[in-house]
Amino acid sequence: MHMMLIEGMDEPMMRSIRSRAALHGRTPEEEVLTILDNVARRPGIFPMPEWRYTTPFLH
Repeated sequence: MHMMLIEGMDEPMMRSIRSRAALHGRTPEEEVLTILDNVARRPGIFPMPEWRYTTPFLH
């Protein structure tokens, strides 16, 4: 499954991921998962629709 995360990436992005992975002592797959985890934790990356804050059962 993890290999599917990196199969569709272009070569410049793969070079960047390989460099970051080597710098941090991780495999490229682990680096992709780390990047995705960091992006998911950043506030504002995936803004919630306005109705999210006005629907009582979603709070």
